[in-house]
Amino acid sequence: MRPLLAQGSSTSAMEYLHIHAFLKDHVQGLHKSFKLQHFFFTHLLQQFQVKVKTDSLGLDDLEQIAAQAAKESSYLACPLLERSILIHFQAHHQLSYANIPLDSLARAEFSVPLHVLEVAEEMLQASAANGGQACPIVPILVATSPKFEQDLRYITSIVDGNNCATAAMLLRFLANHPLLTDFPIMSQHLLEYCKIHHLGKKWAIDLSDVLDYLYNQSSRQIYHSLLDSHQIIRKFAQVEYIPALVVQEEDFHTICKQRSAGKPKPVLLHPFHQTLFNDDYLLFALPQKVGQTHGRPEAFRLLSLSPFGTTRDGLGIDHGNIFRVDVLQSMNGLEQ
Repeated sequence: MRPLLAQGSSTSAMEYLHIHAFLKDHVQGLHKSFKLQHFFFTHLLQQFQVKVKTDSLGLDDLEQIAAQAAKESSYLACPLLERSILIHFQAHHQLSYANIPLDSLARAEFSVPLHVLEVAEEMLQASAANGGQACPIVPILVATSPKFEQDLRYITSIVDGNNCATAAMLLRFLANHPLLTDFPIMSQHLLEYCKIHHLGKKWAIDLSDVLDYLYNQSSRQIYHSLLDSHQIIRKFAQVEYIPALVVQEEDFHTICKQRSAGKPKPVLLHPFHQTLFNDDYLLFALPQKVGQTHGRPEAFRLLSLSPFGTTRDGLGIDHGNIFRVDVLQSMNGLEQ
């Protein structure tokens, strides 16, 4: 690409994007459509060449520009960005948040029941502090990956925030099925709830574990706390979406704390392999990972569960999705 860019050309761009995607993720990198990414890639390069004379740049600079355009165009082509509700500009970050349908979240990693209940209590306290009008939470992190099917479909995987997502699902369940003293009946209600909302086996197992923990003798205090909060819990009955920071998992660094101890550089895990296990076609899941640290940006924004509120209710500043909307409108009928 270096000599091509030096000549002001972007021919062979599709082949370049194929190679880039395969090197970034050699498990699933090629299992996607490149049509939209190709448009963004060439658009970014054209806009760059309008503002900067490429003949004044060295080949190394042009190589980095091509790689950066490939990375950014891959992200801009992410289907989740069509749900963007907020773009947060902070230092060098441009963090894109979206409202993701709670029922559409695929999962491979199970939650920790105690942590789920603690998060649920925090969410109830936050909702009560806002008079039941908003439930501000730390957004979860999500990524998309292709499904193992013939037709091109994507699944939305939880990269970080399993406990928060499970807590939101649990509170919506309890809003529609108030706590009873009879555990078998509640378990039956939960199975029916999972079936109605088309939740997979992994969701059902995870929620069942949390419910089972809630009815343990050691959890009586949390049980009674939820009983006392039934008025606030009712607010969660219509929750459909959960705010999420959209990331590309192959670019999302995950650090193994145990293996990094005493070493000058952290040991990075390979997060894109985790998305493989989110597909319900694969009938196994992963336990909660211990000693793993995620690369979450420090400057995250609290956002509200929908339909409690929107990003314009004081919990965030909506800068809009101007670039992507304008570009999509100029694509002359290109299929999205």
